Amino acid sequence: ERYYRSILTIPGGRARAVILHDMLPENITSGFTTGDGAVSFVKVNLSSIDRLLGLNDLRYLLFEEQVRQHPEWETVFATDGQDVVVLHNPCTLVEKQPEKVFSHAQEQHTLKSYTWMKKKFDQLGGKYMEWFETAKQNHSMTVLNAGILGGKRAVVLKALAKLNEVIMDPELPRRKANTQITANMAAFNYVLRTEFGSDIVYGFPLHSKWFGFENRTD
Repeated sequence: ERYYRSILTIPGGRARAVILHDMLPENITSGFTTGDGAVSFVKVNLSSIDRLLGLNDLRYLLFEEQVRQHPEWETVFATDGQDVVVLHNPCTLVEKQPEKVFSHAQEQHTLKSYTWMKKKFDQLGGKYMEWFETAKQNHSMTVLNAGILGGKRAVVLKALAKLNEVIMDPELPRRKANTQITANMAAFNYVLRTEFGSDIVYGFPLHSKWFGFENRTD
């Protein structure tokens, strides 16, 4: 609900939120859909999605499908819902740097220091793990967080397509073992770092500090 309310109170408005779901009751979706199109709901069909993919991984397939269906969307942000609130319209930042991809970052963590990331790259294995072992030697390489992905439509589609290539790779160890894949954070860091390099924007004023518990209005 905090995310929903924040969309409706963005200074200056001019932002729309499309919330994907697979099982919300009609009284909820109709009751919270706004007449001006600021918030709408789209029911997705998960029956054709690879059953091995965890929720945070399969969302990228749904995001890409949704963005491709809407060529009129010039600027797109795909975000988490439960732990995100929107305090300003991020599209204004994109207009200033249209070639960039916008992301959240865990600025207190690097690939080397955040051992949890190694577990996620273990799920990807192969060339992805090889990249991780090299990349973590850069002691200042910040961990990117998959809670925010945004930019111009073409930029976001490029990122989503590459993310889906990774999570659908038939050579993933977990796919070969027929066990659940929950590697979205590893895929996210691999794709953004290898495809966009220095063209990644994160930090203030795009987002607050990860787990910083900041009480901000900007």
